[in-house]
Amino acid sequence: VNDVLMVWDASDSDAEFLKRALTDVRGSEPTALETKYFTEDKDPKKREKLLDTLLKEPAVQKKLGDAWRAKMLTPQAAAKPATAE
Repeated sequence: VNDVLMVWDASDSDAEFLKRALTDVRGSEPTALETKYFTEDKDPKKREKLLDTLLKEPAVQKKLGDAWRAKMLTPQAAAKPATAE
């Protein structure tokens, strides 16, 4: 994730927002169907809901956790695998 902090321009079109969010957070571009549903959705909170949904995905949580871990720890500590307690 781009330095863990994701910033989007409020003037981005819905299609641009969706593409950037999925690419930055999930690591893949949206499908044509995802783009269609998102751009046609009239909910004013659809962007917020998308990010909430993405943050619930285990793969996204791991990716963000790994990025924070690498950013916050020394290079030697970051190289060690995390252990579950």
